[in-house]
Amino acid sequence: ALKLIDEGRLRLDDKIIDFIPELTNSERENVLVRHLLTHTLDWGFRLSGEKGKKPEDIFNTLFTAEFRHKPGEKYFYSNATSVLLGKVVERVYGKPLDVLGERMFFSPLQMRYTTFHPLKMFRKEDIVPTEIQEWRGSSEPIQGEIHDESAYSLLEPVGSAGVFSCCSDLLNFLEMFLNGGEWKGIKYFSPEIMKEIQTNQISDIGECAGLGWELNRFWMGKNRNKKTFGKTGFTGCSFICDIEREVGWVILSNRVYPRRLEDSEGINKLRIGVADIIFENVFPQQK
Repeated sequence: ALKLIDEGRLRLDDKIIDFIPELTNSERENVLVRHLLTHTLDWGFRLSGEKGKKPEDIFNTLFTAEFRHKPGEKYFYSNATSVLLGKVVERVYGKPLDVLGERMFFSPLQMRYTTFHPLKMFRKEDIVPTEIQEWRGSSEPIQGEIHDESAYSLLEPVGSAGVFSCCSDLLNFLEMFLNGGEWKGIKYFSPEIMKEIQTNQISDIGECAGLGWELNRFWMGKNRNKKTFGKTGFTGCSFICDIEREVGWVILSNRVYPRRLEDSEGINKLRIGVADIIFENVFPQQK
């Protein structure tokens, strides 16, 4: 999506219905690209509650569900927003997300173990298992399949979940960001986009989010600054980048094996602890 903006093929104030006319809730005229990239759509449902339904029924819920607040009024991180964003990207480029990911990032960044389709590339035994989910019809942990319930049920690559990777691949991606959006002579993002990623887009509502990325969040530790950005994943992964201090890291953990805990307190303590150790060691004057 950020590359589309860089290319001038997508604007933050474009209406989503220009790309997804199936969106038919009462706010359809007011949902903009910027709301998807800042997670400022306050959905009245959780997409995970749609697990096991037919894809067409899940999309129907997504396209017709009402918001609890007007678009832009409230920060609400939701997979539903990410699925909509993925659909916009697919319709502008005219290609599915797995093809776009491979062509635009995975292949040129030499991310050889990154894919939406791990079982087509690797042995099942080489893929870390996640959670036991009996509703899928098995008492064995999920292995080589999308863990996220709604993404699994949608039966196609979506913007919310489903990418398999490893630390070395993600560190290539991270290095590209630390180098101002460039890696081995190839420019992936303009200086303007890099600036917007590190700029709070929703200060007017008293919240914090970069363009397309989480920004200055508590799980980035006490030594984060207003430009520290990153992303977490439900199964326990996280990605943090601080360009000004020239440091970033990736954590791939497995907090849902073999069953998820009731909350994220444990994994967030780990994320904060690692962040504090790294920032204090690479930037000791903050102590």
